[in-house]
Amino acid sequence: MNSNATRRAAVAAGCMLLSTIIPINAIAQTATDLVCKGCVSSRDVKNESITSRDIKNGSVFGRDIRDGSIKTEDLSSTVFPASGAAASDFIDDFTTSTFESIVSTSITAPTAGLLLVFGSVSAEDDLSIAGGGTLLGRISIDGVATTNEEFFAEMSTSNADNILGAVMALNIVVPVDPGVHTVAIEAREAGSGSFILGRSISVLFVANGSGVSVPFASKQAGLAANALYTKPQRRPLN
Repeated sequence: MNSNATRRAAVAAGCMLLSTIIPINAIAQTATDLVCKGCVSSRDVKNESITSRDIKNGSVFGRDIRDGSIKTEDLSSTVFPASGAAASDFIDDFTTSTFESIVSTSITAPTAGLLLVFGSVSAEDDLSIAGGGTLLGRISIDGVATTNEEFFAEMSTSNADNILGAVMALNIVVPVDPGVHTVAIEAREAGSGSFILGRSISVLFVANGSGVSVPFASKQAGLAANALYTKPQRRPLN
């Protein structure tokens, strides 16, 4: 056997040996038709090479995720950010006739979405000022009122009506763009004066849903009510 024949025989023998070690169908497989269980591990997947766009809806179930495989640090802290503020220092002699912020917080929306806003204000009549108090409240976002109706939220703090204290609750869901937003509870006095006690505001961002287009309600309704306003008429207590 000459050298060429010897070389061809050696190559043929080597190919036969490789075919017994590496199945032909495994050589032909691609990432879209792998049928071997465990042949691809996490070491084979480059960081961030697979995104949510690569995962078909409904293709991953809870049973596919091994217990303890997802840790707190794997979850982004900005997906559903929340923010809040509260104050308990008194605001004495509150007689401001135009809306002003009495508690506020800021929140960063990572994407376009919605802000869920909840707030409350407690107050009582300011006994150092003659007459009864009536407090109006509203929520504002980035300095813009969510409603043009000035009497959208109102509470009497009048001691003459045997009201020792009152609480106003405010809430709204508003669409927002990505970025930083300042959310506040604003108040103004429509009576003679109020003594503001505690107030708080809580804000949560969510990516999906529906909300209220703001500002809502007619400003004229509020202006007309304000022009005719004297004092809330209460039924006498039994």
